[in-house]
Amino acid sequence: MFSALRHDWRVYRLAAGMGLRAQLHHRRAFAFGIIAQGLIAVTDFIAIVILIMRFGAIGGWSLPQLGLLYGLVASSLSLALLLGSGIGDLDGLVRNGEFDRIRTRPCGSLWLVAGSRFEVRRLGRVAQGLVVLAWALWRIGSVDAAAVMEVAAALLGGGALFLGLQVIQASAGFWFQDGLEVFNVFSYGGETLGAYPLPIFQRWLQHLLLGVIPIAAISYLPALVLTHRCGHGWPTILAASAPLLGVAFFGVSLVAWRCGLRRFGATG
Repeated sequence: MFSALRHDWRVYRLAAGMGLRAQLHHRRAFAFGIIAQGLIAVTDFIAIVILIMRFGAIGGWSLPQLGLLYGLVASSLSLALLLGSGIGDLDGLVRNGEFDRIRTRPCGSLWLVAGSRFEVRRLGRVAQGLVVLAWALWRIGSVDAAAVMEVAAALLGGGALFLGLQVIQASAGFWFQDGLEVFNVFSYGGETLGAYPLPIFQRWLQHLLLGVIPIAAISYLPALVLTHRCGHGWPTILAASAPLLGVAFFGVSLVAWRCGLRRFGATG
């Protein structure tokens, strides 16, 4: 098992490396793309700043605390989009027959597809989210080793969650001619919802963000630990380990991928 995982990881690195080298041939466009992605992402946080300037706080959360929520969820989504850039192209690969050729290769088709279009320009979006996250942690005062470990767990679980959403969306392409764009509601819409405290939403939406697509488990619950808000309905150990739900969600997405592969015959 571990040998197969190492092999698939090596295939992914090689595929992503080829894409990186191709993009470095156009250095100005490469640099401009990274800067543009970062500047575009800044507008999302500016919207939060404007709300704070108008209302002072949202659900009892100040700007640095909301910046923590935003930084966790935005960085997680950006990392997933960076690592899984090629997954969104699966429906096109299936239609033009390219995926048939990919399946003949002695490696995991998912990892080869994921690394086939490694868009380094998304690093600008990743950097923007991490800068906001670092600023929020500094303002809150959560800069000790325990806080760093919790942030790392949240980013790992969040990256796995959003990567899993991409895999499920791609898997839908095995049943439908085009991938279901509705999943973008959960990816980009989830980024927006995850940047705000969970109690401000209606009960049904809270249940959705906790039990179905656990976006709150990789932003709100870790933020409770980092802002020392646990103890009122959420034990610290439960909130701290919540990012594991993101990893579990990614495991579910791999099951969906395998089911899609068994259903898929060939383009012809």
